[in-house]
Amino acid sequence: ARREVCEEAGIDVEVDALVDVIDSLTRDAAGRVEYHYTLVDFSADWVAGNLTAGSDAADAVWADPADLTPYDLWGETVRVIGLCFASPK
Repeated sequence: ARREVCEEAGIDVEVDALVDVIDSLTRDAAGRVEYHYTLVDFSADWVAGNLTAGSDAADAVWADPADLTPYDLWGETVRVIGLCFASPK
């Protein structure tokens, strides 16, 4: 997780804990699975570096977890972010 964040966002983090594991399935018109992603979510604390978007993203921002509406995120993303901030460290 630490290596992936560094590659995708240009920052060093200290990984804290596993938060959740989510399967995302996309089906075609006939109901067959077209794409299946398993997302493994960890909480982490920023250690160093400047946040920058990786090659697969248009932008990267630090956002207030209480105000995520402008980002039009998937409901599961919002739920997992909420879990990170609901759990005491």
